[in-house]
Amino acid sequence: MFRTLLAICLVTTKLFAQLNSPFDEQSPVFTPDGAELYFTIANHPLNVLGKRDAGDIWFSQFLAGKWTPPALANGLINNTGYNAVLGFSADGREMFLYGHYDSKGGAAGTQGISVAKRVVGGWSLPKNEQVLYFQNKSISSGGYISPDKNFFIFSADARGTHGNEDIYVSFNSGTQWTEPKNLGSKINTKGQELSPWLSADTKTLYFSTNQQPTTGSFDIFSSERLDDSWTNWSQPKSLGPSINSPGKELYYHVFPERIFYTSTHNSDGYGDIRDMANPKVETPVLVSEVKKEPINPKIETNTAVVSKPNGKIKIFGVVSNSDTGKGIAAELIFHAGAQVSSKSGSNGKYEAELDSKAQYTVRVESSGFIGLFDKVDLTTKLVEQVEINFKLQPVKVGVSVNLRNVLFKQSSSELLSESFDELDMVVEFLKTNPTVEIEVAGHTDNAGKADLNLKLSRERVARVKNYIVESGIDVRRIRGVGYGDSKPIASNKTEDGKKMNRRVEFKILKE
Repeated sequence: MFRTLLAICLVTTKLFAQLNSPFDEQSPVFTPDGAELYFTIANHPLNVLGKRDAGDIWFSQFLAGKWTPPALANGLINNTGYNAVLGFSADGREMFLYGHYDSKGGAAGTQGISVAKRVVGGWSLPKNEQVLYFQNKSISSGGYISPDKNFFIFSADARGTHGNEDIYVSFNSGTQWTEPKNLGSKINTKGQELSPWLSADTKTLYFSTNQQPTTGSFDIFSSERLDDSWTNWSQPKSLGPSINSPGKELYYHVFPERIFYTSTHNSDGYGDIRDMANPKVETPVLVSEVKKEPINPKIETNTAVVSKPNGKIKIFGVVSNSDTGKGIAAELIFHAGAQVSSKSGSNGKYEAELDSKAQYTVRVESSGFIGLFDKVDLTTKLVEQVEINFKLQPVKVGVSVNLRNVLFKQSSSELLSESFDELDMVVEFLKTNPTVEIEVAGHTDNAGKADLNLKLSRERVARVKNYIVESGIDVRRIRGVGYGDSKPIASNKTEDGKKMNRRVEFKILKE
């Protein structure tokens, strides 16, 4: 179910005091379940090399509504070299790391990236991965690896820089990481570009630079990727005074609920971690079609706070192709007792007027795309207008969709009544696309015994499959598979993570 946020004042605050020390905090990275924050501290006396250590990885847990005092990360991920987290896999089981490790966990003589696995009590010995012709002659390092492990974006002083440190991207071909590509002169200057981060859809780049007009030594800027060349970008824009200060801002990292970065302004002279609420909730996981994991149609919401003079709320936005970002013509149906219909033009723009204090379901459909079904709760909105943007997946083999509103009674295969609207949409999709064949997959969390979870997932898949067949779809077009708890997409350590793992998906096997 998607969430709507009221407008949030972008006033940054120091994260709880216990996370910051008199030393240099760097590169704060959330785990996918939001339960842990990992970051690097430079020159801390408890680091492997003590105050001579360029940086070790520390972490804190969010327990009982507050952060625990930071501690050195457990396992084999800290050594005498520079250690930093570049990201996590979607399920949180893999940590992507900057640097290479030797066979005993020490600093290796080569450069690159590595991957550690979550084990009992901490993290395993990282496994090195080669990036072709990777080189960084700078003492500064920073970067990001996407959860699907398709992209590695980083700053480095290497061959072909426009000045000092430039930002590069490398792609995972499945067998190796490609030679880094310079992002071009729109991003990189004669100055220094550092600490890049990509939005969940990989379209927006955030980075720090000292060459663009800044308020301090380094400010955070953003730029939009305009095509798949990775060298065509919009003119970088400063994030403004709510973020940038007379100090030095680095490591701007965007997560579903919070944004973290570091600043030397009003600090002890070194970088301190700052946080702020994320005014635009992004999809927390970028899912890879190569890995054939579920891709959810994305809903983006912005809310303008104004008076509500007539009990109506204007809904407007854009329906776009999730692959290309281009607007598409679509039909939108909002339902809450009465039905309100709207259509987007070829540019994807639509608008509708809905009753306030109502809970709506919304269906978005377009020929050649997988339809979207979700819920819009307007009961708490003291507003006149809400922008909601929808992204639809094109119909193609391998695409998976999480049926988030298909629900069952606890520990049962009995469908709840609120499941039928979304299942009916799947039926209509199959009727409209008579050659498409799908796989229906069932998943559970890890509560209970694995064999019982597997049995329950199979029973639920069978119930969904029967519903679709009874609605007029040829049984030969549907394959049903129950996976139990073997394929989590989030950590089972939290209730939110378990809820995400209890899911039904369908995947297109044949167009």
